[in-house]
Amino acid sequence: MVRDARSYLWDIQDAANAIVRFTQGLNAETFAESEVVHAAVERKFEILGEGLNQLSRFDPILVQHIPDFRDIVSFRNLLIHGYAIVDLDQVWHAVVEALPGLGAVVAACSMNWGRLNSSDRYAPTALTRRASAAVSDTATGMPPPRPRCRTWAVF
Repeated sequence: MVRDARSYLWDIQDAANAIVRFTQGLNAETFAESEVVHAAVERKFEILGEGLNQLSRFDPILVQHIPDFRDIVSFRNLLIHGYAIVDLDQVWHAVVEALPGLGAVVAACSMNWGRLNSSDRYAPTALTRRASAAVSDTATGMPPPRPRCRTWAVF
């Protein structure tokens, strides 16, 4: 099945929204006490990270607008492959500190995806122009590529 960037963005946004729903009204202690909730949250982080991983292969220019996408993919890999060392306090930190900003950026990318035509998205001149101008793309409303921070590097 051939997918486009919008379907990956939808998967990412859906997973982020589910995490918010699953953790609404919880604190770190009640989150850690509920095996069902933290298992569901970890699964949605896995989906979110895999969606970003696939999006980076499908549309490497678009994914640059999502801060820390590499760290989020690494977080996904840790949840899957390093399950024995997952610290629930650090997963909770990702829920309350990193997820809200990610959801807003992905929503903006989803809403504005169609405003970029394919020639603008992939032309080397457009990429150079975007990389050199550290301002928001006013034509699309998409945030500019941002430098990485350590929010997602929780392990």
